[in-house]
Amino acid sequence: MSKEKILKRIQYLETELIHKGYLDGWSIRGFKKELKKLKEKFKNKNLTRKNMEIIAEIGINHNGDFRKMEELIRQASIGGADYAKFQLYNSVRVFGDESRKKNEFTFDQVKTLKDICDYYNIEFFASVFDEEKLEWCEKLEVNLYKIASRT
Repeated sequence: MSKEKILKRIQYLETELIHKGYLDGWSIRGFKKELKKLKEKFKNKNLTRKNMEIIAEIGINHNGDFRKMEELIRQASIGGADYAKFQLYNSVRVFGDESRKKNEFTFDQVKTLKDICDYYNIEFFASVFDEEKLEWCEKLEVNLYKIASRT
């Protein structure tokens, strides 16, 4: 992908994120400032997609809302990302309480997320925090996952 196409995709994402209201918790001015830095950084570089893969870190930004998850996956795909990355954990085991329980997934939900990723032609990628979630990834034949550093 040419640097012009990358810059156009960044600009498109900026417009979509602002329009859809996904920047509620983040200052639009701050976002634009960072985006400008990113554009400047890539402006004079000879970028090709042959040597670069883009990971959309969805993480826990969905707050347990599947409609938002699908929209984040869709936007990542439109923006040219190769992977949509989620965190798979049990909050009691990892954090010692249920404060992040709303961001946990069942096996069926992970399968649904993978299916959504497949539909939007973006690879499902997981950061796994325990052996059970690792087994889920293996069972679903997830091509790429990482062992979380907090395990």
